[in-house]
Amino acid sequence: MSMDFSKSLKAAFCGEGWILKLIIGGILLCIPIVNFIVFGYFVKYLKNVVNGNDALPDFSDIGKLFVSGLKLVVGGILLFIPLFVLVFILTMIFSKNTALSMLVTGILELVYTFLSLLMMANFSIDEKILSMVDFKRAFLLLKENQNIGSFILYLVAVYVICIVVTVICAVTLVGLVLLPFVSYIFMLMIDNLLGQFTKEAPKLAEVKSAASV
Repeated sequence: MSMDFSKSLKAAFCGEGWILKLIIGGILLCIPIVNFIVFGYFVKYLKNVVNGNDALPDFSDIGKLFVSGLKLVVGGILLFIPLFVLVFILTMIFSKNTALSMLVTGILELVYTFLSLLMMANFSIDEKILSMVDFKRAFLLLKENQNIGSFILYLVAVYVICIVVTVICAVTLVGLVLLPFVSYIFMLMIDNLLGQFTKEAPKLAEVKSAASV
């Protein structure tokens, strides 16, 4: 089954109480540490989409959402460390060629962005920290998945829209106030795309089986 880009565009506006959820999500994103709750909420929504439910979940069981978000952040740090080391090494190697150094760094950042989303999908299955660095299991989501082209294309489209909207918001005081809410909306859009991609993975059952071991 092909992916539906329109579903991602409507992701933050589906189900009852979406306005209240948008307000809560945007406000919590502004508060350091507390925003782990929203990160956990994103994981919960991603898991719902993978299971065929596109409606926004409630901000219930705050403690569980916080722990889930905390695990995601810790796992994300573990995933980021190798990239940081690699970028540092390459920067030293290409220190005399600034343009080449920037190009290599940019490519690595793009790869890391895609990889971090893939690992987040893997994490959402069992919510274990080490799932964020379980490459073998995560790559099963890519295997024989015919939607990878559509996923990348739609993902680029969402990022372009996000950049444009963010720039527009950044030039006005009102826009700056709205930025956390914009971030919440776009993260849900990305979550929806990632959930659709994961749901259609031919090896999803195998990934879930491996996660239950």
